[in-house]
Amino acid sequence: MVVEATAAGQIEIVFIDDSLASGDGERLAAELTTLVREALSRAREQSVGALAEVKSDSRVAEAISDMKDAMAKPLPTAPSPRRTTPPEDEDAYYRRSSWLQ
Repeated sequence: MVVEATAAGQIEIVFIDDSLASGDGERLAAELTTLVREALSRAREQSVGALAEVKSDSRVAEAISDMKDAMAKPLPTAPSPRRTTPPEDEDAYYRRSSWLQ
C-alpha cells in the first residue's frame, strides 16, 4: 500500500497490492481515499466551528488584542538600569549575613 500526504493535509491512497485487496486494489484504494477525504473535510469543518466559538469569547479577543499591542511596541534599545541602592528594609547587616547563620 502506498499512501501520499500533501503539506495541506490531503491524503491519497495510490496503490494497494491486489493480494491485500482480494483482487481489486485500485477500487479499494479509490474508496479509502474518498473516505479519508470525507473525514478530513468533516474534521476541518468542526475545527473552523470550534475556532469561531473560541474567537467569539470576549476574553480571548481581548487577549489577542493585548498580544498584538505588545508585539507592536518597539524593543528596548538599552538594558534597564540595575538597582543601585538597597531597599529600605535592607540594612548593612542584612546584605552581608546569611539566613544559614
